[in-house]
Amino acid sequence: MADHARKVIIYAYRLTSDSGSAPCIYDLRGSPTEILTLACCKGGQIRKGKGIHWGMRHFIGKQHQSEIADGATDVYVMGIYEKKLLYFAKLTEVLSMEDYYAPQSRYKNRHDYIYEISADPPKRNNNNPAFHPKEDTEQHMRDWLGKYALVSNCFAYFGKEAPPIPIDFLDSLSIPRSYKSFNGESPDGKRIMEFVKTTWNFRITIQNEPHDFQRDTSRKGCIKREGNSVTKRVRHR
Repeated sequence: MADHARKVIIYAYRLTSDSGSAPCIYDLRGSPTEILTLACCKGGQIRKGKGIHWGMRHFIGKQHQSEIADGATDVYVMGIYEKKLLYFAKLTEVLSMEDYYAPQSRYKNRHDYIYEISADPPKRNNNNPAFHPKEDTEQHMRDWLGKYALVSNCFAYFGKEAPPIPIDFLDSLSIPRSYKSFNGESPDGKRIMEFVKTTWNFRITIQNEPHDFQRDTSRKGCIKREGNSVTKRVRHR
C-alpha cells in the first residue's frame, strides 16, 4: 500500500477498447509477464497536420518521471472501460519511447513492442499487426507524440472481471478522450483509493484476460489465451 508520507497522485481515463495492447501485460507469445506497460495510445494530437505533444503519457513523463524514479511521489493510473475499473497501476518506471523501443530494450519481447527506431520517424514492425496497423500512420505519430512509456510492476488488471464503478462516482472520474488527475488527499482521491481497496489489496499482481485480445497472426500459431484465470503474486512492502 502507498506510504502516506509520500505524495499520492491518481490519473484516471476512459478506454474505448481493451485489446491487451494498451495497456499491455503480455509478451509476444501471449504469456502474462507481471509487468504492465502503457507505451501506445494516450499520446499526442495532430492539429492542422502538425503534431502536438499532449496526452496522459506525455504529461506524466514530463511532470513525474524523476519523482517516480526517486520514490518521492506515488503515481497511480486508473483505466476505466465500459463503466468498470479495468485496471489500477502504481507506476514504477517512466522511460522515453526511444528507450522503450530501442533494439536492446529489456522490453523488446513484449506484445506492445511494435516500433523500430532505426528509421526517422520510427516505423511499424511486424509484431502484433492488428493493433495500430502499418497503414495507420497518423496513429503511429500520435503514439510517438506521447514521448514516454509508463511501466508498473504493482498493478491489478481486472480485464473481463472488471468491477463496476458506482454510477454516482463515475462521472467525476474522467471525460471521454481525455484524463483527469486527483490528489490522493482530496475527497475524490480518497474515494478512489477506498473503492480500489474493495477489490485489490495492493500487495498482489492481478492479471486477467482482456475483453478482446488481438492475436498476432504473423507468428506461428496463435497467441495463447489465458482463460479467466487470475495470476497473483504476493508482494512484501
